[in-house]
Amino acid sequence: MFAELEKRGIKFSTHEANLAGRPDIRIDQSDVLVFIDGDFWHGRRYDSWKHKLTTTWSVKIENNIRRDRRQRAKLRRQGWYVLRLWGTDILKDPEKCAEKILSMQRRFSKGSNSK
Repeated sequence: MFAELEKRGIKFSTHEANLAGRPDIRIDQSDVLVFIDGDFWHGRRYDSWKHKLTTTWSVKIENNIRRDRRQRAKLRRQGWYVLRLWGTDILKDPEKCAEKILSMQRRFSKGSNSK
């Protein structure tokens, strides 16, 4: 993913420790944050496979889902635009995912009239 962004000339920093959830990517000169979430750990389509888990794993994944929602809500309240990408989507089509980021960067760049 990082190589795809660099190829498009997108400037970014990674794992901003001072932001809720430590976003994987913060796009420079914009208010865009990107989380790259693993499908299992962050519960992608959780309802379709949760019945296969032990209680321990169900609790873990459900806690992750709740924490993710709280963190994204907090960041949005602070004025950030949050994009969530799933790991399998990046593996399948990194170019498409990079284009999603680029589109958000254009829309929400600092000084943009879109806000």
